Amino acid sequence: MVGTKYGKEPERLSQLKMQITRDTEPRSSFKDIHELNLPEGRVLMFEIPPAPTGLPVSWQGYWHGRSGESLVALTADKMDRIRSETDINDWTAEIVQDASLSDLDEEAMRHARSAFAKAHANRISEEEIACWTDQEFLNRARVTKNGQLTRAALLLLGKPEAVDKLPAGMFEMTWKLVGQENAYEHFGLPFLLSTTRLYRRIRNIQLRLLPPGQLMGSARKVAHFGSWPSMER
Repeated sequence: MVGTKYGKEPERLSQLKMQITRDTEPRSSFKDIHELNLPEGRVLMFEIPPAPTGLPVSWQGYWHGRSGESLVALTADKMDRIRSETDINDWTAEIVQDASLSDLDEEAMRHARSAFAKAHANRISEEEIACWTDQEFLNRARVTKNGQLTRAALLLLGKPEAVDKLPAGMFEMTWKLVGQENAYEHFGLPFLLSTTRLYRRIRNIQLRLLPPGQLMGSARKVAHFGSWPSMER
């Protein structure tokens, strides 16, 4: 909500955190409340922790769910589904034991630093980010674990040949054009750059169609995208 006046007094936001903690079970609250003063107006952002695995969260002793646009009691099958959940490991967060900084693409790293600087411009200066070592930058970007590169780091920033250090599989995006013309192209690591390269291959062909049986008439335009990219692993 842009331009909100809610919670301008710090104690109001503190009371909100206290209410959330008091009325939820298992106990929960916002990790943090961020106040952004943008040119378009004031914005409040609530940083919410994930729900505990296998435990539905109640509010004032009741479990709620959605049915279309309505708020209703959580159904028994949804309750059972939540309770049957188990912890799922994040595949991309696994460490690649034999990976090093030499496996990372220099252009992808420059692009990543630039994007990071734009995303954190209100907190960290571009000059400060430029002074970080590659290792420090990757740590700040959270694509390392205990100082070691993760699969996410290689997928986003790795050189094409670094794919050999990932588990066996196909790590690429494919662009296809199907129609009067047929074409395709595969895009591999680093995905931080490949996504843009693939996007540039997507065509937007303008076709003018006339009404059936007429030589002249009002025409309409149809946007034709060759095909959408598919991801395979």
